[in-house]
Amino acid sequence: MSNRMSVAFVGGGGRWLVEAAKAETSDFWEAKWELGDRNDPDQPLPDVPTLKVWLKQQLQEISAFAYKYEYANFGKCFDRGIKALTESPSAAADGYKIFPDTYGSPAHHQLLNACRSAWVFGGMGSWNDVVFADDEVYAEYEELSDALFNLINLGLAVSATQILIQTPNHQTRLNDVNKGANRTTPTDSQPDIWRGPVRKVAHFNRSGV
Repeated sequence: MSNRMSVAFVGGGGRWLVEAAKAETSDFWEAKWELGDRNDPDQPLPDVPTLKVWLKQQLQEISAFAYKYEYANFGKCFDRGIKALTESPSAAADGYKIFPDTYGSPAHHQLLNACRSAWVFGGMGSWNDVVFADDEVYAEYEELSDALFNLINLGLAVSATQILIQTPNHQTRLNDVNKGANRTTPTDSQPDIWRGPVRKVAHFNRSGV
C-alpha cells in the first residue's frame, strides 16, 4: 500500500521526523527505527524556490485532471494550492498562522500554506476515495495523486527546514531541474529520489560537513 493510500490509517502516511537543533549539530528522531539501505546515495533537500516550481506544475496538472472528470470540488482545492504559492499567507481566507512571522522567508510561508491548502488525502470522501472505471484514466489518477502526495510531504519538510544539507552535486542537480521545468510531464523535471518520501535519519554538522 502506498503512503498516500495508508494516510487514512494509524501509522500510515509515510515517515515523519523531529529535528533537535543544537548550536553546531542537529539530531533527527522518529517514532520507530527501521533498517535502511546502507548504499543509499546522499539525498540533499531541494531549495524552496525549486520545490515551489515542482509543486505548481503538479497542482496544475492534477487540477486539470479533476475538472476534466467532473471533480470540481477537488479542483478548487488544487487551485487554492496554486494561488497560495504566490500570495501572502496572511491573505488566506481561513487566517493562515503556523510559522511565527519572523520564521524564514515569505517563500517558506507560501510553500507551507500551499501544501496545507492542497491536501486532499484521507479516508472516505477524500481524493483517495475516487474511483474510475476506465483503467487508463485510473492509472493516470494514481500517477498524478502519488506524485502530488510525495511533493506535499517533501514541501512540508523543506518549508520547515531553513538550513539544508549541501553536497557538491546539489547545485548541478537543481540546474538540471530548472532546465526541465517546462516539460509536459511535471515529474520529468523531478529527480527520481523525490518520487518517494524522505527516508534518511541523520546526525549532521550544521555547516554541511
